[in-house]
Amino acid sequence: MVERTVSQARSFRFNPRHYPRKILVNLYNLCTGSQPSKLLPDNPESILIQAPEKLGDAVLLFPLLKGLMEKFPALRLEIISSRKTSYLFEELPFVSGVFKYHSPGQNIKEQLAGRQFHIFYNPKDHPSLTAFQLARIVKAEVKVCLFHEKHNQHYNYSLANRESCLIVEKNGELLRAYGVKFPLKNFFPVKTLKSRGSSKIIALNISSGDKNRIWPLENWLKLVQDLIHLDEKLSFLLFAMKSEHSRAEIMKEKFNEKIEYPLYSPHLFEAGSIIQNCDLLISADTALVHVAAAVGTPVLGLYSGDKRNRERYIPYGIDFEIVNSVRLNIKYIKPAEVINAFRTIIKRN
Repeated sequence: MVERTVSQARSFRFNPRHYPRKILVNLYNLCTGSQPSKLLPDNPESILIQAPEKLGDAVLLFPLLKGLMEKFPALRLEIISSRKTSYLFEELPFVSGVFKYHSPGQNIKEQLAGRQFHIFYNPKDHPSLTAFQLARIVKAEVKVCLFHEKHNQHYNYSLANRESCLIVEKNGELLRAYGVKFPLKNFFPVKTLKSRGSSKIIALNISSGDKNRIWPLENWLKLVQDLIHLDEKLSFLLFAMKSEHSRAEIMKEKFNEKIEYPLYSPHLFEAGSIIQNCDLLISADTALVHVAAAVGTPVLGLYSGDKRNRERYIPYGIDFEIVNSVRLNIKYIKPAEVINAFRTIIKRN
């Protein structure tokens, strides 16, 4: 069943823009020429990296950025990103500048006017019209991509594009090209660090931007009830987006002092500071899974039945347990399955 849902995930029903986008990519490629092949510079002084549009994917770019600065300490590292993820990169101390595309009142051509880079790197492993247009705008000695027959022509140098590979390590192919050994070191700029107490604190994330990754409220209530039955000393920190506030309030009312909610976590850096002081995060496959991995907190993840997605987005460099749904929607995961996974990971920690 897991194998079957992989194909479903890329079907027209689940992703109606997939095939129209493929047609537009082919037309764009027919109307544009190919860039000449070039070699990577031995010691680049400036690199511009195209960041992904989603928050979780942006967090998975951090190990690459940190690794580049360790490899090339004098590097001028800059980012081109969407408005949604730009704040993450603006707060990284080693990022010299952030250029925003698709941002009202900010023209990306004007932002990049007169700027020249040694390397422009797009770590996307698939063709994108936005990426094509950015590659044409950016002025760089060498434009680098991950190999894909549908976008190689827009770049001067292509890196290996390994199919069954974690996104963190796909991003890091540029580091591999410069001799950096894998696995990469995780990185996240947490603001505070406190020692954990003797009782176990479990972070719960009940939110997701994808309707197929929303676990029903009755399952969360059952899970917390069963966890308290296992260990009455457990306490919980509850993460919920504004759209999930009513569900979070129900959980808070039912379990009262056992659950701390709301939490001050206006963006991911505050969330990371909170999660690093927890013993475990239980969450659907969202950005907080990767934040937890980066700050060293074990993860119990609720994932869909999409095998390809799981291979690419499991927590990196941290102890974890994954519970997979038999379908694309995680609502089919039963609380008893999560309890069993909890027992397993708690024994190891």
